[in-house]
Amino acid sequence: MKNFKQKIIWSIVASVVIYLGFSIYADLDKVAQALAGFSLWLVPVILLLVFSNYVFRFLKWHYYLGLIDVRIGAGESFLIFLSGFVLSVTPGKMGEVLKSFLLKERYGVPVARTAPVVFAERVTDMTALMLIALAGAYSFNYGRVFAVGAIFGFVVMIFVISHRGIALKTIGILSRINFLKRSIPHITELYESAYTLLKPKPIFLMTILSLVSWFFECYAYFLILKDFSVDISLFRSSFFYSFATVAGALSFLPGGLGAADALFTLFIRSLGQSEAVAVSSTILIRVATLWFAVLVGLVAFALFQRRSGIIDLNKLNEKEVN
Repeated sequence: MKNFKQKIIWSIVASVVIYLGFSIYADLDKVAQALAGFSLWLVPVILLLVFSNYVFRFLKWHYYLGLIDVRIGAGESFLIFLSGFVLSVTPGKMGEVLKSFLLKERYGVPVARTAPVVFAERVTDMTALMLIALAGAYSFNYGRVFAVGAIFGFVVMIFVISHRGIALKTIGILSRINFLKRSIPHITELYESAYTLLKPKPIFLMTILSLVSWFFECYAYFLILKDFSVDISLFRSSFFYSFATVAGALSFLPGGLGAADALFTLFIRSLGQSEAVAVSSTILIRVATLWFAVLVGLVAFALFQRRSGIIDLNKLNEKEVN
């Protein structure tokens, strides 16, 4: 666990440095005043909305496990799902493959079989967010090239995975490479799971579910902005949230630190709001989404360990997680 603790600690340090830098830029005293004026009664409402996102995303996780015939109780599945949030501060959140490791340790299911579930989750999450971002990009004439390019890249990737001929030929080429030969069975197993999960029907249904789930966080961001008296519509705030989240994920910085934060701040400044309001609202939405997720993951992982016995994360090869 030591390696993961270090990653989380360094991410916390990085976020503190980033937010402190933003606050100094915006005038630390003014940022403190803006944060002090935020309505405390909204905090549980916002956290409840964010947690609602987790509940709907869990439904997707559990559905995908069923598609690849991994049957476990809903309660334990929920704890495993939430435990993955411990590593939300990894690039692209792909550290959530920790969930596959927990399934392997608890039920003996190979990581190669369930890792594509995490991949499919990310694909449908990103697709939903990019659809919102694309709608906003065309409505507000901002970032159209980025939104279209991101969508196009995902469509091409899904096309390749969905066509067995192309994918199996690619695996066949990889099998000729000496140092990859031993990994071909695992690569093939990864592909077979990914092929099942990324068929048209699951993609369509789970993207719709993702749109519902991410709406809760978009609405939480809207409430934060309205409490700061920002004159903004729910649609525009959803566009800001989706665009910044996608950009942060595609930056492959841990948790999108810096990239997403800068965009959140830039968007609110573009509305003519003060630096203090822009920075304060950014700090609040990032704490409520990114760092709340890490906290939830830590609690869920502790409960899972108590329920299933201590799992030695030192066994976890970094390549399996990242």
